[in-house]
Amino acid sequence: DRLTLAVVERHNSNLDGSTKLVLQTPDGYRIETVVIRAETSRTAVCASTQVGCQAGCPFCATARMKLHRSLNAFEIAEQVLLAAWEARESGRRLRNVVFMGMGEPLHNEENVYPALDLLMSPNAFRIPPRRITVSTVGIPDAMIRLADRFPGIQIALSLHSAIPEKRQKLVPWTRQITWDGLHSALRDIANRPRLFREQGPVMIEHILIHELNDGVEDAEALIEYLQGIPCI
Repeated sequence: DRLTLAVVERHNSNLDGSTKLVLQTPDGYRIETVVIRAETSRTAVCASTQVGCQAGCPFCATARMKLHRSLNAFEIAEQVLLAAWEARESGRRLRNVVFMGMGEPLHNEENVYPALDLLMSPNAFRIPPRRITVSTVGIPDAMIRLADRFPGIQIALSLHSAIPEKRQKLVPWTRQITWDGLHSALRDIANRPRLFREQGPVMIEHILIHELNDGVEDAEALIEYLQGIPCI
């Protein structure tokens, strides 16, 4: 009864067993949270950090909403709690948290960081940092701050093109940052010592769009961009 978010819709996938929860905030906005059930019995939650997004990616439905507001720390953490309950009902245990839902997490540092503190706290969720992934369109200073404050956390970069002009079309907000600055931050984070045996390298996210960023030149640019950067 004390939860901030209300489940207003539940959509179950017949393909992979995932469940999308549509949640309503006290001020009437709706966000989405996805419970992902892998065949290995591992269960993850894809959580949102904002109502809408200002990155402007043309292939993303959330971008068309624009940005209404950021979620507070409790609204972010409650999504994980609801996902854990959802997993328990199917005899599973929530293992991983990924911030790949609605919004740009690093545009909401003031609330994402306290939420991460809650998730990792031994007095709360007790989720190890290596099982938490934060996905970002690439905000160099914020990426460094995240890695400094939460060493061991997994970081994913939504790159989508290693050709600057194409990336600016796919992720319009990134026109505000320098290409070299992003590359420097990525290299810094990716080459830091791993704190845990299970800790993976930086994840590079690259959506393929036919005849836009799926050609030979795109592949060659990506290979060159990631030289010397441990990543998957």
